[in-house]
Amino acid sequence: MGRTYLWVLLPARTCLWPLGFAVAFMMIAWGVHQAGLRHAETLDVSLFGRCEDVCDALSRDGYVATQVLPFHRGAALLGFGSIAAFIVAMRLGSVRVGGAVVGLVCITPTIFFGLAWLVCSVFASDR
Repeated sequence: MGRTYLWVLLPARTCLWPLGFAVAFMMIAWGVHQAGLRHAETLDVSLFGRCEDVCDALSRDGYVATQVLPFHRGAALLGFGSIAAFIVAMRLGSVRVGGAVVGLVCITPTIFFGLAWLVCSVFASDR
């Protein structure tokens, strides 16, 4: 049998556990983010009326942001945890192509979650 070159794609054995934690943290972060979106859909904003004025619309958006902020904060913190686990994996062993993909999967959504946390914090601060 010939030699397989699968080792080029897979990370070293020592960094498999931190990479697994990084993926798990990111999956949980996506779940928390989706739970926040579902919670935002169920909010009763009928008490704000039609929001014909900009101030009324900002008041409604502030209410929604206040209710959704804990979900975005949790998703962002879990995303930062996944980046920390990826950094631990990089320090423990050689991260090859598969590990680099995990790093990209961890970093990109964390930026999104962080921006969502920032925007919700700005809208929630007006309330």
